[in-house]
Amino acid sequence: MNNLPLVVLIFQIIPESIAMIFLATSILNNWIAEKKYILFIFGVLEGLFIFFLKTISISFGVHTIIAIFSLALWIYFITKKSFTICILSASIVSIILMILELIVVEISINFFGLEVQYILNNYPLRIILGSPQILILFLLGVILNKIFWKKRTNKLN
Repeated sequence: MNNLPLVVLIFQIIPESIAMIFLATSILNNWIAEKKYILFIFGVLEGLFIFFLKTISISFGVHTIIAIFSLALWIYFITKKSFTICILSASIVSIILMILELIVVEISINFFGLEVQYILNNYPLRIILGSPQILILFLLGVILNKIFWKKRTNKLN
């Protein structure tokens, strides 16, 4: 049982969920700029689900698989693309997030001399160290949207 405070939900889990959905829909070339509220709503719902998932006692691997499937479900609701494709997109985004988290943790351990357990138990530090991953996920989504937007406008011309 993991008792996370609401501050982690509000400042880390929900923003991370919104960023993951944004990047996943961007990977699928789904233009939803005029429907940003959908990203927010589904991101909050995914964040609440992940928050709940982290409070029950299940092994980390099972947690990850359930999280990927729930992310794929939200992506499916937004894009209406094949669920298999949505699982692939959710998996790609999850792998990107895991890589980014590993990089930040390695930097925190090697550069700042912090222990992993200290980071996990210090919620303000955990939120601060989680911010770069969230920003990078959003940035990757923006870049993909710009690339796909150029391709869309070039096809129209």
